[in-house]
Amino acid sequence: SLSLLRSEVTQLLRMKERGEAVKTVESAARTIKDRVGVQLLLADTFDTLGRKEDVARVLHDLVKAEAQSAHAWSALARLQSRNKNFEKMEESLRRVIRLEPQALKDKARLATVLGKNGKPREAAALFGELADASHSDVVALNNAAMLYAGELNDSGRAIDYAERAYELAPSNTAIMD
Repeated sequence: SLSLLRSEVTQLLRMKERGEAVKTVESAARTIKDRVGVQLLLADTFDTLGRKEDVARVLHDLVKAEAQSAHAWSALARLQSRNKNFEKMEESLRRVIRLEPQALKDKARLATVLGKNGKPREAAALFGELADASHSDVVALNNAAMLYAGELNDSGRAIDYAERAYELAPSNTAIMD
């Protein structure tokens, strides 16, 4: 099973058996039916080993082979975020939302990247949709507050989002900006 495989790989990595960890995941890919899960584990393993090119290769191959997997596209979006490729990240997150409309965390990530990509009105609409769905992602609420306080110049909305974020996590120093 995938959970047993994940445990085995984690143990191998702790024991510094890096090559064996990769071989174990690659071998399991031939027997475990959850292709997406195994490939995501392989990408995670490469990421742990600092093999960024291999992470990118695995994720790109995965979305080509499993174009209908929201999990694969979401993982690719995380990689694109780390690489600061926000235009591609936006495309990947839009794909996730088309495949899985209730993926609230990915909607929050999309709203944030829309703001970074110079689309504040679209970001604001998505943040509003999330807020209406009683979304409790503190970072998303904080990002909405910053968007409204800055580019959209709506201090009332900015304060509303900031207060909601603070109510959810009053001791979170990341939202106290």
